[in-house]
Amino acid sequence: MSRLIIILGNPGSGKTSALRNLTKDEVSYITASGKETPFIAQFTPVLVNSIKEADAMVQKATKPIVVVDDTNFLWAKDYKRGKDPKNGFAVFNQMKEDFFDLLENITKKKTDQNVYVMAHLDADIEGVSRMKTAGKATSEGMAPPEGFTNIVLKANIDLGEFVFEVKTDGTGIKSPAFGEKPMFESDTVPNDLKIVDKQIRDYFNPKKEEK
Repeated sequence: MSRLIIILGNPGSGKTSALRNLTKDEVSYITASGKETPFIAQFTPVLVNSIKEADAMVQKATKPIVVVDDTNFLWAKDYKRGKDPKNGFAVFNQMKEDFFDLLENITKKKTDQNVYVMAHLDADIEGVSRMKTAGKATSEGMAPPEGFTNIVLKANIDLGEFVFEVKTDGTGIKSPAFGEKPMFESDTVPNDLKIVDKQIRDYFNPKKEEK
């Protein structure tokens, strides 16, 4: 089964920059904004204009790493296209259903892929790392987006360096931390998706020690 990982962060915190060491053979990069990457990319971005389009492209993707970037633009595009003055809640309910379908379909995909969904942090909730969405029915409902996965990372800047906060801390950041060995040994890891992806894979597929 494929694995869903959510990466949250404020604009400019290094979410997209983490892809800089990935090649076209390693990543399928799906972008909702169409912005140029902040580095010379070794892969070709695929632009999507709706949550449903993103869902379809994730299902078609064959590379071991799949990234859905700038997810907040999907909410903006779907809202602009579907808003109805006579029924203001209809578009929000549809977006919620489509987005939950996207997340659920990722977890059901029968491949050994890691799928990273990147989004902004909700600035209205102090001290909590929660995805900024278009409507409380999604972000604060019975099944918030972060509930679809056990790995939620936060892009941040520490002493001038881009990092990922990875240690389970009760504020929304979470990664497997129990058993003989936690997924991540420290509170932060380098802002490099190639390194992060390897650590996640090694955790679930540990190499057997040679006798």
